[in-house]
Amino acid sequence: LGTRASVVEISKAFFDVMRIPMLRGRTFTASDDEQSQPVVIVNRALAETMWPARDPIGQWIAWPAVEGPPRPPLQVVGVAADTRDVTLSGNRPLTMYVPYAQRPGSRPALVVRGRAGTPVSPNVLRRLVASVDPSVAVLGGRTLLDRLQAELRPQRTASAWIAGFGAIALMLAAIGLYGVVSQSVLQRTRELAIRSALGATPRVVFATVLR
Repeated sequence: LGTRASVVEISKAFFDVMRIPMLRGRTFTASDDEQSQPVVIVNRALAETMWPARDPIGQWIAWPAVEGPPRPPLQVVGVAADTRDVTLSGNRPLTMYVPYAQRPGSRPALVVRGRAGTPVSPNVLRRLVASVDPSVAVLGGRTLLDRLQAELRPQRTASAWIAGFGAIALMLAAIGLYGVVSQSVLQRTRELAIRSALGATPRVVFATVLR
């Protein structure tokens, strides 16, 4: 059986834009095109899975095609740090990155990072893409913050429900405790009156009730 891994088609600037550090080897260059040897960059989780005791640089990966002609083997030229781009929980995903220039017929995603962390709106992104190539259509756009909020929405909803039930339980406990103390004070009215007559201060009486 083979190893299942996510395939991400990228350009040479992807790792700089996403600030994913390269752990070993190199990133893609302009020479990695259709005429050159097919190459691939794997993340650390995939490298440790396939070559636990060997250097992954220079190794070969077979990427079977579901349909059409068979793909040539890919040579590993770099190892990137692990990322979580699907879910924040679970194990580290096994990921392999292939250069978009070697697969021009595919449809990769466009990733844009604004300056000083400023998000790029979809309208601005459409204008920028149209200024480069008017034939390319940008169908939508989501920021990484939007994706994080969508990923954390179930946990936040569950936390809100737990906090609500906790507040209700605390209120019920406070009401019950008030009833118990009130009933105790009513049953000890004579005792407390005698204590007051013998010189007990209100503070002493209050401390007795609390104890």
